[in-house]
Amino acid sequence: MDLTPFIGPSVTMLVFLIGGYITVKTTNNNRFSRIESEMSAINTRLQHVEEQTKITSEIITSLAELKTEMRTLRTSVEKHNGVVERTVVLERDQKTLWKRQDELRDELHEFQHEQHAHGSDNK
Repeated sequence: MDLTPFIGPSVTMLVFLIGGYITVKTTNNNRFSRIESEMSAINTRLQHVEEQTKITSEIITSLAELKTEMRTLRTSVEKHNGVVERTVVLERDQKTLWKRQDELRDELHEFQHEQHAHGSDNK
């Protein structure tokens, strides 16, 4: 029996099957490569989000500490401002008192001068 007429179609069929297998394998490999690439990109993004979350948490903690410090400083500044306001009033009152002292001294001198003048007249 001569198998020559069957060899040609059989080889053609075999080449077709091997070619189809290679095509399917290549397509699947490309898909897997693309999926792996996308997974890698997603992992990179997730790591970036995790880092940003940590940074955001640190910023929130720092802001809370700054708020507390600001409250403390505000209280200190309010106390200081109260002292300054009272000091301004005291300085103004002190100037008034010095002026009044000068006026009283002048009045005393005038009074003494008048007393001295009246005393001279009585002699």
